[in-house]
Amino acid sequence: MFCLHDLKNLAARLFLVAQNAEHHGRDPAFQESAMRTVADTATKMTTLMSKLSLKSFTPMPVEAPEPIDLSNLIDETVAPIRGEGQALRQR
Repeated sequence: MFCLHDLKNLAARLFLVAQNAEHHGRDPAFQESAMRTVADTATKMTTLMSKLSLKSFTPMPVEAPEPIDLSNLIDETVAPIRGEGQALRQR
């Protein structure tokens, strides 16, 4: 989920409304458009907050870690550096 990206976009919408209000705030068409933008942005922010809420968070099932032979793993990792041409096996 691109939550940070979504939040930046929503904040940018509100910033633009506030910035344009300085110049067009008395225009009824601008006021109507601005209110639609604010209401839509508030709805989207509420939806995003709901998705981020711990109440709606469903943890992914975590499998038990598989034991590995670290010594063997290190040897397999370092072998190509040492010039040992042994092919690594697929896991």
